[in-house]
Amino acid sequence: MNGARANALQEKDVLAPQVPRKKDVRGKSFFLRKVQQEQEKKLRSALTPKQKKRKALLSTFALSLLITLTAGIVVYQTYKMWPRMSAVVADLVPSAPTTVGKSSSIAARVEALRYYLEIAPSNDAISQKAVRATGLEPLEVGAKYKFHFRPTEGGYLYVIAMGRNGVPQTFLTPRPVPSSGVSTNLSAAGKDFNFPDGGQWFMIPKEAESTPFTIIFSKTPLKAPAFLSSEAGRDLNAAERQELIDLRKRYAASEPERVAMKDGNQPFVSVQSPERAANEPVIFDISIKRQ
Repeated sequence: MNGARANALQEKDVLAPQVPRKKDVRGKSFFLRKVQQEQEKKLRSALTPKQKKRKALLSTFALSLLITLTAGIVVYQTYKMWPRMSAVVADLVPSAPTTVGKSSSIAARVEALRYYLEIAPSNDAISQKAVRATGLEPLEVGAKYKFHFRPTEGGYLYVIAMGRNGVPQTFLTPRPVPSSGVSTNLSAAGKDFNFPDGGQWFMIPKEAESTPFTIIFSKTPLKAPAFLSSEAGRDLNAAERQELIDLRKRYAASEPERVAMKDGNQPFVSVQSPERAANEPVIFDISIKRQ
């Protein structure tokens, strides 16, 4: 009996229910947290290329902005220097007026002759000496003056101005009037030709604002128009005035420029014309204005 009871106890011990295992206290919340961590990990791995791309875009944008700013600074500096650059170019290349319908190329110019005005001292300043001027500035009423022409090469001078009758008149031809103080219109190269001369002067009148002179210089004597070879001191008629207009039109392409200059402290005007044929005259105007 005791053996059977002992066996029964052993069976009971064997068959006795075991203590159940302790439940995982982490439970559902731990699982969800693990899932969330996995999702965040995947999200981070998925966002990394985008972030890299964004970073690359930002770098590209910054580089483009830097290049644009650099180019802007260069352009601005060039813009600031432009007037000075233009100024340097203007000193090196002579400016020429734009002529419609003609070539805009700059033709080489040479000095055909130069001239200046000798201004006599006023009557109340006898001790003073005559002064030189270009004639580009107005002169006071009653001022006395004469021309000094100096051609580069020898040639012939012709002077036409407004006469007392209000029409153009020949003042100097190969046959000058005795009162002009000269006996010829031939001017030697490099030497002054005074007109008028011999104590004679032009005078600024009160009634006229300006006194215009037409000067013609030719290396050879001019036979046409005919009045240029006639005796000086005669008024031009309508036909002769038209001949003078036609003469100017014929040589308009080689019209000279007058440039005020100085020889030391002495002013003069350089008459510069394009290179021309030996028999082609130089025609230009001098207008003496009244103050």
